[in-house]
Amino acid sequence: MNLRHSLALALVAVSLALLWLAFSQQATTPQPTINSGSTNYQDRDWSEPQQNSLNLSVYIYRDRNRNGSYDIGDLPMASIAVDLTRPDGSRRGQLSNINGFTNFKMSYQADGFDIHQTDQDYSFEVRIPPGWTATTDNIRQISRFKHVPGSVAGMAAIAPPTAVGLAPALTVSGTVQRPGPDGKTPDQNAIRLYAVNPQGHPLPLVLDDAGIFEFEAEIGSWRVVAEHLHSGEILSREFLVADTPVQLASLIFDRQQSKPMLQIVKQDFEYLTRSPISKIPGGHLGLDWNYLIAVDNQLYNAPGFVNILMSGKNAGYNSSGHPVTITPALAGQYFDFGGAYFGVAWPQAEGETLLIKAWRGETVVAQEQIPLSYLGPIWFDADFRKIDKLTLTTAHYWQFVADDMLFRIDSFMPQPVDGPLNGTNTGN
Repeated sequence: MNLRHSLALALVAVSLALLWLAFSQQATTPQPTINSGSTNYQDRDWSEPQQNSLNLSVYIYRDRNRNGSYDIGDLPMASIAVDLTRPDGSRRGQLSNINGFTNFKMSYQADGFDIHQTDQDYSFEVRIPPGWTATTDNIRQISRFKHVPGSVAGMAAIAPPTAVGLAPALTVSGTVQRPGPDGKTPDQNAIRLYAVNPQGHPLPLVLDDAGIFEFEAEIGSWRVVAEHLHSGEILSREFLVADTPVQLASLIFDRQQSKPMLQIVKQDFEYLTRSPISKIPGGHLGLDWNYLIAVDNQLYNAPGFVNILMSGKNAGYNSSGHPVTITPALAGQYFDFGGAYFGVAWPQAEGETLLIKAWRGETVVAQEQIPLSYLGPIWFDADFRKIDKLTLTTAHYWQFVADDMLFRIDSFMPQPVDGPLNGTNTGN
């Protein structure tokens, strides 16, 4: 072996040694540095007090099946007043939020908070709105609090308040009309009016001077019958009483009624996928929807959108409080309006009036007025047949809220939603 080969072999050996050393150093596992002074993962010293606050809530819900228990199908109620009476006799009030919780702040021995004393009685009382009743027996509840060192608020309820259920009075109202000099006032002595309850028993009804009737109803299928004793004409309206008051469209003698359209569609506003609010596109469900908006019921933090909701999570309203016009998507066609749930969005508009008009060509064939509430919906049982325009207007341009609007359309229009109308008219 010559000198050149010896040097080459030596260089190769040195290179291999250096590579082995480098790889062996990289493969060494780094060891974690232990900080013996860290307190991040130590158990808390529970003897140290915390001066924080916590909400104590009274939950308010709409008891849709009226069984006195919060269960599937019940919905939260917003803007229901709850009064808190404290041990010293002072009172504080709160409103339930859009998720049904009426929140009171508590913090141990912190005088500025709603609840701050232990071993003392605090009284919570729900103020029931007019026209509503409690389905639970806990409208007034008393809770006592104990000191809990180390807890978030330093105190806790021994027995916190339980959920409170409310339900509206189930009333049915309407009018009877016979064309006369004023086009409205019926000859009351010539009309026999009665309702048939779910058990099939007739109940006589009384018309006031304006031809208006109202009665309390139980849940189930009902029928109102008006007989004109002079002409022998009989009007009959069938409808369902579920969990809301019902207003029937006027029973009108001497009016020809068209046959109902074939297919039922329901505007429940649940088509939203892109955003929580949307203008309803023309042609949706075979109709055009001018100034009617679909919206998530939580978007505006308005109690009416929460309290009027009947299905899903979306409702409808009139954009900026302006009139809504609904027409067929195809010119020259007609549709039927079966009915809808209505309310008003804001407490400041409690008692607002919804003005409904149905048109056939240039002629108004039906018009009604419906009082609105932000506390809960009313079902308007319309059964307007063969119309080509429906207008919905609030008297003072406040925003109404609508849900589960029912229509009947021609058979060639888009696929309908299955399900019966809430009420039908079997009269002339």
